[in-house]
Amino acid sequence: MIEHVEDAVGFLDRLDSLASLVVVSLLEPVPNDIHLHRPLPIKQPIDRAEKKGLIFYRKFHRRSHLIAYRTGTASIARRALGRARRLLADPFPG
Repeated sequence: MIEHVEDAVGFLDRLDSLASLVVVSLLEPVPNDIHLHRPLPIKQPIDRAEKKGLIFYRKFHRRSHLIAYRTGTASIARRALGRARRLLADPFPG
């Protein structure tokens, strides 16, 4: 639930850099909500997920949003790491 994080966009950027699939729960604010919940424009992370590759979205209990999207970042990093390992194992193939 990213409404507990001070920098929601930075948090999502970090998740995007680490995973090929991101699943996040978003909670809409309500009046007199506890101080642990930071203001979060719900539409912004949903739009972000749609641009990146939304694979699931559902709203529960009138204010809880669950989104899942693909980033592609982790798979690119895994392929690059695999190439680097092969190069280190045999720097002069052939």
